[in-house]
Amino acid sequence: MSQSTESNTTQQTKLNEWREKYNTSLREWKKSEEGKEEEKKTCEELKHLFHISMELGFLPSLKKREKMMEYLNKKGDPFWTAGYIWSLADSNRLDWVKGSSDPTPYETYKAQMNRALANVVRPE
Repeated sequence: MSQSTESNTTQQTKLNEWREKYNTSLREWKKSEEGKEEEKKTCEELKHLFHISMELGFLPSLKKREKMMEYLNKKGDPFWTAGYIWSLADSNRLDWVKGSSDPTPYETYKAQMNRALANVVRPE
């Protein structure tokens, strides 16, 4: 094989390796972005469900893990797990509707509500 052909083969191999790394990175990024969008939808749905439960006054009755997950799985997504909900609450990613007459700063309120939810659904 001539030196020129060998050089072209080496360059083609390197180019193919680079393309594969790039495509793998692109697939991982797309998967990550899809996961972020799905999580964002979940957080919005949970915000809505908790707002309804506060408005109707039955949120305090959901202080047991089983009751909380029964409510969330029935009214939300049947595939949500306590571990998944716990991870969102424990990392303070859930937003909450706060009454306008509540003087608590929103970030404090949000952290308190997420901490309370995390305690309820904490994995065993």
